Amino acid sequence: YPGTSKHVFYADEKGFVNGAEGFEENIKFGVVAATYHKDINFDKFESSKKPWANEPYQSITYESAHDNFTLWDKLKVSTKATEKEIISMNKLCAAIVFTSQGIPFIQAGEEFARTKKNPDGSLNDNSYNAPDSVNKICWDRKDKFKDLFEYYKGLIELRKSHVAFRMDTNIKIQDNLKFINFEKKNI
Repeated sequence: YPGTSKHVFYADEKGFVNGAEGFEENIKFGVVAATYHKDINFDKFESSKKPWANEPYQSITYESAHDNFTLWDKLKVSTKATEKEIISMNKLCAAIVFTSQGIPFIQAGEEFARTKKNPDGSLNDNSYNAPDSVNKICWDRKDKFKDLFEYYKGLIELRKSHVAFRMDTNIKIQDNLKFINFEKKNI
């Protein structure tokens, strides 16, 4: 959710969690797992003018995958934020994913700020052909970002413990999930 699919190709473009405006409907669409919901204004939605899933189990909810930057790296290159602020943005991404309907997905190591650095120190935005030295998981980051790891762990437990975060039909989503609209813009 740092942005939508076209924004991942531009390092400096921001999405919802790092301050871009106008992504609220996109986030709401992800929260309902791309199913119909009366509170979504598709006129403001960027990628589709209608739902594309009939049921929540037809949608994978995520903010980063093996393609493009890792979540940590995308937040780092698209902002001038401090490490503490990037951790907060990462947590917001995780909270959105794990409290959304559908099937949650995270990239390996995202829960401890995975990064993919090239030998020259730059961040790799497409590591499909990069060596293991770039694609490896640096397990020492799990100790360094223990709070972030524990946050993800807590979100997973929350999701497992409460069916409200994993409703199995669109009817249940429509009957039980309501959005509260705020006039204040995303800043």
